[in-house]
Amino acid sequence: MDINYKLTEEEKEILEMITEEVCLNERCSKEDIKHLSAGAYSDVYEIGDKVLKIGRDRYTIKIPDNPYMIKPIIRRFINDLFIEVTEKVDTSVEVTTEELYELYKKLRDFGIVWTDVNKRNVGRLVKDNKVYWNKEINLDCESLNLEKRDYDICLKKGDLVIIDLDSLYSIEEFKYSQSDDSYYGAFEYQYKKDKNR
Repeated sequence: MDINYKLTEEEKEILEMITEEVCLNERCSKEDIKHLSAGAYSDVYEIGDKVLKIGRDRYTIKIPDNPYMIKPIIRRFINDLFIEVTEKVDTSVEVTTEELYELYKKLRDFGIVWTDVNKRNVGRLVKDNKVYWNKEINLDCESLNLEKRDYDICLKKGDLVIIDLDSLYSIEEFKYSQSDDSYYGAFEYQYKKDKNR
């Protein structure tokens, strides 16, 4: 696995352990791991039906739990590495601006502001939005760096879901920031307009 930065021996061991565990779960070998992309904060790999993101930093570490993002299996710093494992989604299908706005609206109604609103940050679920693992694992919000929220919504196969889990804020802790190509400004304006009708 090619990583774009230098790893300590301990970090190499941690990464080796995690990739072995994911490969075992996915019934594949390390030779099957595919490098998908390198973003501003992470290198992204495909391991079977899972996606592994590895980085040194995150724009937003603690985010509000919500039903509109891909469910993480791992999402935490281990030493100085930020590691995230989620299900793979379909990013090849067309997403309309209207669909993106509907997703933004659902988040805002849920009390969450999403500032990096972009088609590249979403995908369509290939399975219902749950954790798929070969044995029971205890996932709690604290270990995943999520602010706990109660909800009983589960997105279904084919639904649009957020796959880049940065830049999600609870209304109470919102701090303005957006990337140059984000729909955030236009969508927030439209959302407020719709609410005042």
